[in-house]
Amino acid sequence: MPSVNSGAYVAGLKEFRSELRRLEGEWPRALGKVHKQIGESGATRARAYAAGMGGVQARAASAIKGRGTATQARIAVSGGRSVPMANVAFWGAKKHTGWYNRARYVDGVPQHPKWIGNSWDAATNPGGPYAINAALAAYLPELLDEYEEAIQDLARRAFPS
Repeated sequence: MPSVNSGAYVAGLKEFRSELRRLEGEWPRALGKVHKQIGESGATRARAYAAGMGGVQARAASAIKGRGTATQARIAVSGGRSVPMANVAFWGAKKHTGWYNRARYVDGVPQHPKWIGNSWDAATNPGGPYAINAALAAYLPELLDEYEEAIQDLARRAFPS
């Protein structure tokens, strides 16, 4: 069953992973590489979308990274020291911070994008992390086609007969 916030669910993936584990060699890792490839592809599209938004999202676009494990492809926001505003850029904030927390600033223009909350579905628009979710919603069919092609290629290599 898909999780509540998953962008796509692949029926039979669990069984496919089990069959790959039965084979000799590095086949389970190959599936992780496929997921990393798809995560990177989604992250590339999300970075481009963020750059097109301008403002803080454009400045933090480099913090969007693709990730992959044996079970899933994901997109993460990894700002660190080089992009300290990344989490606020994509997740938003509930209140003003720093000197903007003073009463004279609270009623004015928002300091940060509005906090998105934690009850959204992946690859839906509107909702979810700024730029990332909108890009996934726009490119989900292409990403799924890319994923299907990569899985079929892996299956052909792992099970040649």
